[in-house]
Amino acid sequence: VAQKMLAVCEDVNTPDYFIWSNDDIFPLCPLTLTDVDILVAEGPIKERGSKTSHYRKNSQNTIKVLKEAGIKRAYDYATHTPMVYFKHLLKEILIDFKATEMGHLYENLYFNLNFPNARPIFIDPGAHPNNTGTQSYVGIVKFAETQKPKIKEAIETRKFLNCAHGRFGLIEPFL
Repeated sequence: VAQKMLAVCEDVNTPDYFIWSNDDIFPLCPLTLTDVDILVAEGPIKERGSKTSHYRKNSQNTIKVLKEAGIKRAYDYATHTPMVYFKHLLKEILIDFKATEMGHLYENLYFNLNFPNARPIFIDPGAHPNNTGTQSYVGIVKFAETQKPKIKEAIETRKFLNCAHGRFGLIEPFL
């Protein structure tokens, strides 16, 4: 991912700032730039992923870098939502921290290092779409058939829906 992002940053056709999204993030309603150009976090940063996963190692690398950089309050910006990046700032982060060689959670490096005193909006994407009310920003479908009854509700109340690897089949009939 870092290599792809660096290529985007080095492309002369990329504007000074751009929206980055993944192929498993689905907008569910009309949006404005404000819906995307907002700092949202899941809370304080912590180790994530299973103990032996690459994701856990990348998480640990990121936390170490942020501590060494003196970031006192680091947040977890890996929210499974589209994000706005300034290409020159992102390029600096990717190069300075050798993100194409050493795994990091690039969104956590980018937002914590460039906006160290920010106060992001905390969201709870939930592990399943039946979280409602103030937690209606994003729904994440991770689990199997038990979620089907709530997927329609999530699509009607969330701004975005995200599905874990292999779960597109659960949401495809609703999109």
